[in-house]
Amino acid sequence: MFRVTAICLLILLAFACKKKDTPEKPAPEPEAPKKGTLIIDVTTFDTTGTARSQHSGVKVLLQNGMSKITDSAGIVSFNDLNYGIYAPSLVKDGYDGAPVTFQLNAASQTFSLPCAMHSPYRTNSQQAYIVTADSIVMSFQLSKPVPAGALVKVAILTSTLSGMTAGTPQAADMITVSTQSVSNVNIAQLPGFKKFVATLSKEQIFFVSAVPLSYGLYNSNFSAAPVLVGENLFYPGNLQLKKNW
Repeated sequence: MFRVTAICLLILLAFACKKKDTPEKPAPEPEAPKKGTLIIDVTTFDTTGTARSQHSGVKVLLQNGMSKITDSAGIVSFNDLNYGIYAPSLVKDGYDGAPVTFQLNAASQTFSLPCAMHSPYRTNSQQAYIVTADSIVMSFQLSKPVPAGALVKVAILTSTLSGMTAGTPQAADMITVSTQSVSNVNIAQLPGFKKFVATLSKEQIFFVSAVPLSYGLYNSNFSAAPVLVGENLFYPGNLQLKKNW
């Protein structure tokens, strides 16, 4: 019996030594972060919303502090960036860019952005009243005449917030007008307005405003409502309405 036990101990000892002598596999090296080139293609627009012939002088600033100035083609390239989300800001005196984020997940990616001059038009003497659910009319005056044959873009903004500004509408639509004095525009059928007001309860207060634009509305992943690009820097205030149906 003692002999059998001794043999078993020797076998276990030999196995333990063999296992101990087997080298352990080294831990895998951490994977290096993937990198790529982010290319921003900026198109600048004049006060009529027409693309300019050259697009230089726009500062493109990333949230990591990197910045570059666009060439005449409107191009800047940021090389050797880690994959991830980037939020470029466009800076140029007298111009307005759109807030947006881009996901860099390839060796090279190009994203396009508009940068528009602020509209030279302001709105004054805004009025609005409800006739029926299908007839809500709005009138306003532009700050200067519209040249013959020209059109001015105007954003109709809607919100339940009395402090709504050009940057905080809950719904936005765009119309075009051809005269300085604009009367009885039926905003009830505008798609964004109609959809938003349909969610409100009866007797609920809401607010509207008309803001001239050069470029127009931009669908940004920063906001549920379209973002205004090229709006006049003067905000005309809000008109209060009550849903009565």
